[in-house]
Amino acid sequence: MDKNKRIIIDFGTKKTEQGWIEILDAFALDATAIWFDWIGWILAITALQYLFQKSNNLLIGIIIGISIALLFLYFNAFFFRIEFKNLIFLKHERIKKNVSLVVSGLLAFGFWRLSIYLIQIITKNQ
Repeated sequence: MDKNKRIIIDFGTKKTEQGWIEILDAFALDATAIWFDWIGWILAITALQYLFQKSNNLLIGIIIGISIALLFLYFNAFFFRIEFKNLIFLKHERIKKNVSLVVSGLLAFGFWRLSIYLIQIITKNQ
């Protein structure tokens, strides 16, 4: 998947059954690779967190802070590429764009917070 490519989610798209199957297959192929990349990143930060708790090493703490900040920036960059189109309950184009931005921002923040939460859960249960 091209990292700079806009992701269009068009709620007004009309497809045949075969068209929807193709869309879902393409999504599964792209999303699975991305998902497991993210899990790997979260586990890497968790391992660093574990090392920090054991050693209390300042350098490891700095690396964790940078990693969490980069994760936040990544999720923002990733989710702000998503553009929601043809939201049926909205009429004005400006409002549609603003709602799309808000939803993308909430997704980015939500994934970031869930990642931090998962890191905390794993670290506490080691």
